[in-house]
Amino acid sequence: EEGLGGAKPMIEDGLFENFDSDYVFGWHNMPFGSDKKFYLKKGAMMAYSDIYGIEVNRRGGHGSAPEKAKDPIYAASLLVVALQSIVSRNVDPQNSAVVSIGAFNAGHAFNIIPDIATIKMSVRALDNETRKLTEEKIYKICKGLAQANDIEIKINKNVVAPVTMNNDEAVDFASEVAKELFGEKNCEFNYRPLMASEDFGFFCEMKKCAYAFLENENDIYLHNSSYVFNDKLLARAASYYAKLA
Repeated sequence: EEGLGGAKPMIEDGLFENFDSDYVFGWHNMPFGSDKKFYLKKGAMMAYSDIYGIEVNRRGGHGSAPEKAKDPIYAASLLVVALQSIVSRNVDPQNSAVVSIGAFNAGHAFNIIPDIATIKMSVRALDNETRKLTEEKIYKICKGLAQANDIEIKINKNVVAPVTMNNDEAVDFASEVAKELFGEKNCEFNYRPLMASEDFGFFCEMKKCAYAFLENENDIYLHNSSYVFNDKLLARAASYYAKLA
């Protein structure tokens, strides 16, 4: 959730110079609540992820005299609504994108208009064209709202992960291993991509990769306080890696 990531620092530290490889394989536990044990597909497996911190600021004041202030809460509220139009009115309905506001903070008292309101959000897409479109619209919307409300809007963007793009050749190889280990009927090889993100995508930009999901065998989803990891997956994953090697 901090979005620090490990893949990029590993690459920068000389991972592939010190340990050259033809393929890179990875997996993630996933509680789909399905009778399948293994999921893998060609192409995009997980989405790009960018995070934005947006600061709306101008001039606070007393709640009894809003005309003497430049209310950042009002402007930031308009911004939250406007940002949702990016996906609903700009992205091709047959493409996938997600704009999610995760935090909105402003003020501390009931009768004071604050100086600053802040928004934190994540933006996800499965292809670079859609990713660029969402970024362009975010900046245009912020610029327009800033001008319309006579306020200042600052944007800070950070890249969390590129798309996890599975290589056809690597997937074919991993699929045969999975069929042998888990049985073909227990494998799904055309599962739809997830809009979650994984910094394994940085490896995919450099090597032939195949990133898979192993069923956790419950329906309590990831990052829920009641989620419990299924220890049986460790043996399955170890067998999978051993066969791949």
